[in-house]
Amino acid sequence: MIVYAEKENVQAVMFEPDEPGELELYARASVLCLEGKTDKDMDPELRHKILDRAAQMGPAAWERSYRNKKLRHFSLLMVDEEGEAHTVIGEACLQIKKDETGQEIAFFKNGYVHKDYRGQGYCALLHEARRQYLEEETQVKVIETTIKADNFASLRAASKQGFEQYKVDEEERRIYLRRPVHGIPLAPQSSMAVQQDAYHMDAA
Repeated sequence: MIVYAEKENVQAVMFEPDEPGELELYARASVLCLEGKTDKDMDPELRHKILDRAAQMGPAAWERSYRNKKLRHFSLLMVDEEGEAHTVIGEACLQIKKDETGQEIAFFKNGYVHKDYRGQGYCALLHEARRQYLEEETQVKVIETTIKADNFASLRAASKQGFEQYKVDEEERRIYLRRPVHGIPLAPQSSMAVQQDAYHMDAA
């Protein structure tokens, strides 16, 4: 795995397909999102479930996911003094796809931080790791994401990370946002527009 961002004893890493043991780490991250539990919460039955999931994924799933360069997986790992990962506390991914003009864009998906570790800047760490990967390893210029209109915490976090609204889906009650890969965050007033529009939709 490659470390793209870190804060104290937490690293935001991207998995690599050929490294031993990373399939289990990915399974642990998946269970975190599905069960809302970190390693420290896990009883033997859940631990067994993780290993079963890793085994069931096997080489075929590995090929579809990790070796697919359009989809990259990132996790937040707590590490010990020797730098060994011991707890998965967050997960996210990005997908590279083409927009309506045929240009490649990055779409940020599935950002999740365990409830015990929220409000400590780790969501921003996942964001920065993905942005850093795009800057260093791709030619992509734009990042997009979508957030539920009533998810004010995520909208505030996105605005701090430089996203601005470009579309509202009133039927799905979702806000669509984008920001450049490079450069400084966008103007603060953009985030205000996002929050006001979201509030208007929620109150409607």
